[in-house]
Amino acid sequence: METLRYVLLANGLLIVVSVAFYLLLRRETFFNTNRLMLWLGVLSVLVLPALQFPDWRPQRVRSAMQHTARVIAPSVLPRTPVAPPVTITFPNGRSYPVTPARRLARFGWSWQLALIGLYLVGVGSLFIRFLVQLVSIRRLVHRSARQPYDTFTLVTNPVVDAPFSFFRWIVLNPARHTGDELEQILRHERVHVRQRHSLDMLMAEGVCIVFWMNPAAYLFRKLVHQTLEFCADQAVLAEGIDARSYQYNLLKVSLASGTTPIVNSFSTSQLRDRIRMMNRQRSRWFKALNYPVVMVLSLAVVTAFARHKAEQIATQVAEPVARSFVAEPVKSIKIYTNDLPLTTDSVVELNNSEVRQDSLEQSVVAVSIDSSKIARTDSIYHSDSKLVAYKEDVLHWVITPRTTLDEFNGLQRELAKHGCKLQLREIKYNPGYQYIDRIDITVIEPGSGMTAFRDTVNDNGNPIKAIAGHLSVGSRRGHRGIGTVDDYALYFPEELKSLASIDTKSAATFVGSDPESALAATPSKLQGRNLLSTRYDRLYFDNKSTKSSGILVKADKSLVVDNDCRSASIYINNEPVDAEAINLWTVDKLYAVVKRSSYDPVSKHITPVALLLYTTNK
Repeated sequence: METLRYVLLANGLLIVVSVAFYLLLRRETFFNTNRLMLWLGVLSVLVLPALQFPDWRPQRVRSAMQHTARVIAPSVLPRTPVAPPVTITFPNGRSYPVTPARRLARFGWSWQLALIGLYLVGVGSLFIRFLVQLVSIRRLVHRSARQPYDTFTLVTNPVVDAPFSFFRWIVLNPARHTGDELEQILRHERVHVRQRHSLDMLMAEGVCIVFWMNPAAYLFRKLVHQTLEFCADQAVLAEGIDARSYQYNLLKVSLASGTTPIVNSFSTSQLRDRIRMMNRQRSRWFKALNYPVVMVLSLAVVTAFARHKAEQIATQVAEPVARSFVAEPVKSIKIYTNDLPLTTDSVVELNNSEVRQDSLEQSVVAVSIDSSKIARTDSIYHSDSKLVAYKEDVLHWVITPRTTLDEFNGLQRELAKHGCKLQLREIKYNPGYQYIDRIDITVIEPGSGMTAFRDTVNDNGNPIKAIAGHLSVGSRRGHRGIGTVDDYALYFPEELKSLASIDTKSAATFVGSDPESALAATPSKLQGRNLLSTRYDRLYFDNKSTKSSGILVKADKSLVVDNDCRSASIYINNEPVDAEAINLWTVDKLYAVVKRSSYDPVSKHITPVALLLYTTNK
């Protein structure tokens, strides 16, 4: 049913967009804006039918439309045994007649399946035709003479009757045109290339493929072609070309044969409209009011026929209740809660034991739902962030040493849904970006004050402790707190405690094992000295000669200090060692070498001062 609703609504919206554009915008001279509106029209056709909108319809209109849907649906959908229809009455007094969900029937041939098959055959055939057209254009280009220019490639071929462009290619037959004609053709086609009109042509062709059963798709394609030609004609005339000469050449070239629908052709049809539009006065500013009219019409159609949240909730409630009263048809259902109103953003969990039948009205069933059975799955009580967990009316969150900036941004968005602002005043990762070693955060709730957590005195490079926090989002709104996970051990959700424990252990494995951390530090003996520094990474030592680094690789892959650097200080992982200590290391253990040198501006001589070797833990 939902798929059918989307298909019908998308096709109906395409009709509205195409007809509204044809009637209100086609003759306006805001050509670039018209092109944008066509793109927005395609986007709205594909996206808007999948969205849910508030139910603004009056009760009479809503009831009439739902009644119509119940009458039409059985004739469109396959017939299967279902529970009796029910009417849901919410505490706000609104009623929603619904039909419980149907069970899938055994596969059998029907006219519905035949219609789907016909549609798929049409889509497949048009798509194959589209691919053939692309291949034919590519084949023509590769069999022609090509001359590249800055913004386009001129393709000449004697078999081409009518000039056209496709992306950066401008294809024509110079022998069929005079010099004046060629100049105007090139000006026209360069506009198509420069403004990437081929993308619009492909978009229009895609609409015709997907909605090939809808006549509005072909009207839409015609409007796209027409708008692109108007844009190109306007740009050519703006370059100073004589309008009368241009129109005469346009008439002459238009006598050539037609071209492929997916290309921009100088001699395209609709010549009368193009000439009329060139001679038309510029549209007045108030004509721009037609654009919001088209948008409002599209939204009105979508919101009138789209699936609303209340209908979705009613269906979820109706199905279990209808199954409980198979023997006695249920005509109406009234829903009550003991202390929490049932909103259309809540999903109700029912079972047979919670349903009772009123003794006074045999046709009315009253359903009493405990508030604890209402699962809040709307966007306010649901988060995709792994750093967040809801427990009753409290939002719990955590920041671990391994939290990334993207995850932190997700946590900020989650707290912002409840009016809180999480400020990151300082955050510092270790040089290898494996964990956080310093952080300063503040949680601000308007009207309730500020809560802060700082771990800025940690200068030893160790990971921070996992930070935990909570925020009341229900009746106790205004309560919040922040601290370490250990402070919340008794009340913190298990999934967040487990995440904090895993990330803390993971961060600990990187402490002292990151060569980049050692590289970021400098031996105290070398601090404050103005020295030249050159870094040689591990891959450098795969070369035959490594002399410039000061470290040589022997045949057995062991390392040795070059004679020119024997007088330099030697360090391994920032610890001073003798030159002979280098011989104990092999090249596969090497991570990087940093050579520090001093420069004498008088003698212009460079003297090695220190060799710093950094190794891996392999």
